[in-house]
Amino acid sequence: MQADIAGAVRAVEVAKAFHWTWKDEDVARFCDAAGWHVREQRTHGATLVTDLRLAEPIAFVEADRSFLQQHGGSKESVLSIQLMFTDVGPFRIGLPRELLGQVNEQLTAAIGAPTWSDEDGRAAWYLRRLVVRTEPGDEWLQIEFINPRYQKWREESDSSFADYGDDEFDDGE
Repeated sequence: MQADIAGAVRAVEVAKAFHWTWKDEDVARFCDAAGWHVREQRTHGATLVTDLRLAEPIAFVEADRSFLQQHGGSKESVLSIQLMFTDVGPFRIGLPRELLGQVNEQLTAAIGAPTWSDEDGRAAWYLRRLVVRTEPGDEWLQIEFINPRYQKWREESDSSFADYGDDEFDDGE
């Protein structure tokens, strides 16, 4: 089991500095900025190849233009990008929480204290144009770059998210 925490933190720093519009063209522009490339483009997303030092360094783009149009994002299409920062499990007992703790600690040093965290080791940073969230996936650990409009909808739909208004997003600068 490998984890690339330094690579994940570097990707978050690039994401924080990136000028997000959440349009289709952001995917290619972000890949250029991060040193990644698109492996496969699909109707509702893409698979990206990242620069993380993993057996399969991938990220997934989730896109849904009609959903975002229904929620006020008239020209937006990208909902989120899920960056895997570990290889696929199985994990030894306790490792996911340990690795989430390490990545959260390093992200706090790089971009400041999280806006939200929970007892399971998940954390989120609410920035002006971006929400960064760490969490376990089914078989790996991930960092998610989330469109704030989509995050707001998720919070309204799911009680496992903290309830923050738009004024909770800092300027990300």
